[in-house]
Amino acid sequence: HSRRPRLGWSLLALGFMAQLLGAASSSGFIAQCGIPVSILGVGLILGRPGLATLLLTFGLVPVPVFVFAIGSPGIESRIADATSGLFALLGWPIAAGGPLLQFEGRRFELFTSDAGLLTAICFAELAWFRGMREGLHLGEICVRGLRAGLLGFAAQPLLIALCVVTLPLGFPEVGRFLLSHGVPIALAAVVIAGEARGDRT
Repeated sequence: HSRRPRLGWSLLALGFMAQLLGAASSSGFIAQCGIPVSILGVGLILGRPGLATLLLTFGLVPVPVFVFAIGSPGIESRIADATSGLFALLGWPIAAGGPLLQFEGRRFELFTSDAGLLTAICFAELAWFRGMREGLHLGEICVRGLRAGLLGFAAQPLLIALCVVTLPLGFPEVGRFLLSHGVPIALAAVVIAGEARGDRT
């Protein structure tokens, strides 16, 4: 444990330099990476909170845009084709053209971020948080997070289908909002409700 404060000071300095470098180079991603690194450093210096809690702060760093750009526009176009085929089987002839789904003049645009990475991250973070609250060892928390992330990927096609249903129903803007923001909002509500129940017991 005597090495933790020294490592903490090094991480704090590294995080601070990353934020300065990000500001100087106009790179929000680098600057944002510096925030959890600094928090981790401070935590190691103080000796609290636990490492699992400190690592959870890396969820503050958004997925960089260039990660999504790697697969664009192919990924969202393939998702649109698959979704169009599914709804054709259900009797709704939704046309797919690239990332756009169209039905009777209404449009629903798919983005590369709809491939499931963000959903997987949200599921993994929720599992990590719950494991941390249950006092599990770090290794067990990592396994839980990995499993939850894979579950998030597996659930993404169903989530897309449920949101695209709003296109033939006539309110695609609602579906697009839910596909973009529904998962983090819903999981945040689950956490808040769980914490509120815990305070009452």
